[in-house]
Amino acid sequence: MIPIKIIKTALRALAVVPCALFLWVVYFTAGVAEALVCGVLQVIWSIILAGFSLACIIGVFVWLLTL
Repeated sequence: MIPIKIIKTALRALAVVPCALFLWVVYFTAGVAEALVCGVLQVIWSIILAGFSLACIIGVFVWLLTL
C-alpha cells in the first residue's frame, strides 16, 4: 500500500512541474509585456511634457520680446 502512495505522489509531483513551468512562462511574459507598455507610455508622456515645456518657454520668450 505504501509504495503505491509513493508512486502516486511522485506522479503528481511530475505532473505539477510542467504546470508550474507553464504558469511561470505566462507570468514572465505578462510582466515583460507590462514593462514594455509602461516604458513606451513613459517615453511618450516625457515627449509630450518636454514639448509642452518648450512651448511655454518659447511663449514666454516671445511675450518678453513683444513688451
